[in-house]
This record gives sequence, structure tokens and C-alpha cells, in this order.
Amino acid sequence: MNYFTIKVEAEEIHVEKKSKFIAYTFPIKSENIFKEALADLKEIHPKANHHCWAYIFGDNSEIEKCSDDGEPSGAAGLPILGQLKSKELTYSACIVVRYFGGIKLGKGGMIKAYKEAARQSIECTEIIEREVCIEYMVKVKYAHVNRIMQLVKRNNIVINFQDISETSIFRIEVPLNIVEYVDSVLESFVIEFSKLN
Repeated sequence: MNYFTIKVEAEEIHVEKKSKFIAYTFPIKSENIFKEALADLKEIHPKANHHCWAYIFGDNSEIEKCSDDGEPSGAAGLPILGQLKSKELTYSACIVVRYFGGIKLGKGGMIKAYKEAARQSIECTEIIEREVCIEYMVKVKYAHVNRIMQLVKRNNIVINFQDISETSIFRIEVPLNIVEYVDSVLESFVIEFSKLN
């Protein structure tokens, strides 16, 4: 099972009747990571009038949220969310920062502007297809670190974290289709392992 997500962050500026819309599109793994990114952008743009956003995450795009941040209801968050959904993205977010230019756009104009800013930003990033994976925490004796490395190399497993010492700790992402195989291999030599999602 695969899904589409954003590989790297993109930033694009869209101007509509002197209002400046700065759109940031980026990958996320959790709601907490998104909240940190939003807080960072509020620090970078403290004088902006609005910080509107949308995100989707989950292997089946099951979690989605959006915010108008003071704009008329449905004028900002939903158009941004619509652009993420149009590309069938998950584990992805878009924040559009608005600086008011002095000319009112009306609700229709705002919908158009937020949609266009999000679209441009998404178009400028790289969209990748990824396999659904299960994240594991693995503890292993130092003498068996090599066996973990061989398992990783042979099976397209990604290491998210490693701390190599007398008792080494790894966080790895295992593709869904080989979970049973990896379980049986790990049971033969590790101290402990657990699935994190």
C-alpha cells in the first residue's frame, strides 16, 4: 500500500490586489510537528494579518484539519485543504500567511487568492510516492548491530534513529508487506522490539 506526500518544503508568494499571500507547503509526521512549524512561522511573520492553514496525515489520509484564522468562515482553510486533497497528499501541510494590502477582496476573492497561493506552493515542491510503513523501536546487544544493518540493507528499511552502544537502540521504518518476516527475524536475536504505530 502506497501514498503520496511532499518530499521537501516549498515557499511561494502570490499577490492579489496588493495583499501578499506567502504559502509554505511541507511534509509532516504528526500534529505536534505541524504545531511547531506554525509557531515558527508566527515568529517569522509577527505582523501578518492571518496565518491560515490545512493539513492531512495518516496512511489513509484519515486526519485532516484546517483553519481560517479570523478570515470569513470557509474563505481560507478549506481552499488550502482542497489543494492538498486535489493532489491526493497525506502527511502534508500548507500554511498561507497573509499581509493585508488595503483593498478588500470579498469572500470570493479571498477563496481564489488562498487557493492560488496554496496551488503555486504545492506545484513548486516535489511530490513522492511512499510505502506505508510500521515504525519499530529495537534494542539489541552491540554484538548484533551488524545483523540489524544487514536486515536494513537487504529489505529497504529506513533507520530514523540509532544510538550504538553496549545496548544499541534503533528506530526503523518497515514496509507493511514485510512486517511478519521482520518480526520473525528480530525475535531470533534482539533484546526487545516494539511497534510504535
